[in-house]
Amino acid sequence: MDQKPEDSSTPPSQPESEPTQAPEPAPASEPKSASEPTPAPEPTASEPTPASAPAPAPEPAPAPAEETTQTSETGISKDSLNMGMLCHLLALTGLITAGAGNILGPLIIWLMKKENDPYVDEQGKESLNFQISMLIYGFVCGLLLMVVIGFILLPILALAWLVLTIIGTIKASKGEPWKYPITIRLIK
Repeated sequence: MDQKPEDSSTPPSQPESEPTQAPEPAPASEPKSASEPTPAPEPTASEPTPASAPAPAPEPAPAPAEETTQTSETGISKDSLNMGMLCHLLALTGLITAGAGNILGPLIIWLMKKENDPYVDEQGKESLNFQISMLIYGFVCGLLLMVVIGFILLPILALAWLVLTIIGTIKASKGEPWKYPITIRLIK
């Protein structure tokens, strides 16, 4: 019995000239067998839909609400509510502009819309009267700083101005009547 020593690097069933290769796994998109159909991939938003499939008809966009439509609760148009709200809201620009914006913002809106819209006329007057009143009260508190009581009154006045302006803005946006307290009615 003459046997040749076997080489440990190649298995005995394969010839030495062919390299050993492992079978490649099938790609995930190919079916594992002919009897198992694969589901068709769903098109994504970035992929176009096939030409043979009709595209679903887009739903018509709802018609935009007109600016002059009446609200059900107050009978005031949306445009009027927004402009009335801006009369109060623009008073807060006084925080940025060191005092000039709290009168200029409401004044500009009121001057632009007072002839055409009675709601904006009413809200503009109310906001301007309050802002002018607060300016006068602030000046008086500034004078009272010399007597020390101004150091107490000025922060209280500033907080009242901020809170009341925000309340006025919210009330005007809802169409509710709002009269600022402690207001001198200079503009009638």
